[in-house]
Amino acid sequence: MSIYTRGGDLGSTSLYDGKRVFKSALRIELSGTIDELSSALGVARQFCSDDLKHPIKEIQQTLMVMGGEISTVSSELYQNPITQQDVTELECLIDRYTKELKLCNEFIIPGQTIAGAFMHVARTVCRRAERVAVALHEQEPLSPLILAYINRLSDLLFTYAAVQEAVPEGIQ
Repeated sequence: MSIYTRGGDLGSTSLYDGKRVFKSALRIELSGTIDELSSALGVARQFCSDDLKHPIKEIQQTLMVMGGEISTVSSELYQNPITQQDVTELECLIDRYTKELKLCNEFIIPGQTIAGAFMHVARTVCRRAERVAVALHEQEPLSPLILAYINRLSDLLFTYAAVQEAVPEGIQ
């Protein structure tokens, strides 16, 4: 089986339901940004503390689910949508780690640790994904749970970055 299909040579691609759209469509932009976010999290996971590795991998799996949902225009066709439980799990993680942190009201300059720096990169990609999701939602309604999940995820990634920046460099 060949990895190339030539189907996108003229600038279009297929959604999950087979509908062809231009690669410049906001739905494709969001899908690509979610993919980029998962990749950034994969890099961050390689450098972060052990207690974050499993939750980050679970987030990456949820982002795969979200990518499928985003790539499906008709919500009836997609059987595995983002749920309120997915959002609640992020909130629980935020609550758990913010109890351990003393977050200040000052701007944080990323780069105190390698893991923290990569987590901040993932956070900024997540914020971009949120902007694209809102722009798409203005044109075509998305599930409010997708919007909530991305918003909560950016908060969690900020928290994770702060946790990693608090870890001395030699311990990573």
